[in-house]
Amino acid sequence: MFGYTHKSSLIGQRLRICGELLERRSFKSWNQKMAKKKNTVRREWTATEIRKLKGLAKKKIGADKIARRLKRTVAATKMKASGLGVSLDTRG
Repeated sequence: MFGYTHKSSLIGQRLRICGELLERRSFKSWNQKMAKKKNTVRREWTATEIRKLKGLAKKKIGADKIARRLKRTVAATKMKASGLGVSLDTRG
């Protein structure tokens, strides 16, 4: 019985010491604030942009280059092309 209480009291002391060390330690993640979420502004596709998209797709230019020229994301460009029924396949 005596051995058991002695062992448990050692464990209790160690746990208390660890708890105190954790309280004193400052964690960066607790002190940092979360990054603000970017507000997305959606722009409508203009007739000129759609014309450019179709023309560049016809020339077999890749989706990433088309997106850069239109100042749109690759995903937005692919979605619009798909919606218009335009293939962005670059193979001959």
